[in-house]
Amino acid sequence: MSSIKKSSSIYSKNNDISVSELKKLYMSELSQLKISKQLNISLTKLRTLIKSYGWIRPTRYKNKGITKRQITELQKIGLSHKIIADKLGICPTTLRRLKKKFGLLEIDISKQQAAYKAKQVKQERVLLGIKTEPKYQKNCLEKYVKDIQSLLEHGVSKREISRRYNVCISTVYNLIYLYDLKAPVIKKLDRQEGAIEQLFKQGLSYPVISEKLNCSKPTVYSKVKDLKLKRSTIKINSYLSRHEDIIRKMYMDGASGAEIANTLNVHKITIYNKIKQMKLSCLSKLAEYPSTFKGKDVELIKLRQSGMSLKQIAELFGVKPNTVFYRLKKLNKEGIYA
Repeated sequence: MSSIKKSSSIYSKNNDISVSELKKLYMSELSQLKISKQLNISLTKLRTLIKSYGWIRPTRYKNKGITKRQITELQKIGLSHKIIADKLGICPTTLRRLKKKFGLLEIDISKQQAAYKAKQVKQERVLLGIKTEPKYQKNCLEKYVKDIQSLLEHGVSKREISRRYNVCISTVYNLIYLYDLKAPVIKKLDRQEGAIEQLFKQGLSYPVISEKLNCSKPTVYSKVKDLKLKRSTIKINSYLSRHEDIIRKMYMDGASGAEIANTLNVHKITIYNKIKQMKLSCLSKLAEYPSTFKGKDVELIKLRQSGMSLKQIAELFGVKPNTVFYRLKKLNKEGIYA
């Protein structure tokens, strides 16, 4: 703003206008819009300049002495709001303020009331279920109703039909409305079923398929489910059957399913399923090592009854606490230890 105040002239496309000339125009009866057109600058720029200089001019309509009678006479002739403002030499906004002051806004409000009534009638017709007939009853496509119906049944879009008959798409919609033509509901990916099936069988993941077809992942999930597609079974069992000894040994040594999966380079859930299939459990571990508690069951029971913890007993026997727990559980089932 300081740079604007310092400058002694204002640049316009045609010439340079001094600040004194601008002030003279602003203090005259001309509106800001007319001044901006005369100086060939934008209205926003003019307003920023006026604000920066801090000029204030008195309200124009008070000096002109515009009366209620003048406005009513011009309204009776049938002149528009803008023309009345031009004839009186004031801004349309100022004229609206004067109309509000003199109570002459009823003429303008009548149009709004008519529009409101029309809206109410439309809402009532919708509630009663009365359909409004289109403005143009005659349609240039009436001859081709059967052909268009067959095209719609074959999955041809409305835009393609409009291009085929060289008409506007709204004309096709009006014809469908008039003759109540019906078309099958086509989902977004119905035309890309073949592409989904092909990509799915190639082994691509759902995110990759969604990126290639430019759609969301849930859409691909639902489409695969609708088509009942299944991936070709990977013969993982044959691979794991060759390494059953490794799985058994690692599992009995206390390795977790994730560690075994990392060793064999497979998913951990696949290993868990294989362990379940092989029926490996903690009890089977004890069966592999019967010498740990052979002839020591009585000693084990006595130590436990004396109040020693599983951890302390495990340290004495050189095993894990879980091994002690499952041995005592087995003895309990056999009725030896209660």
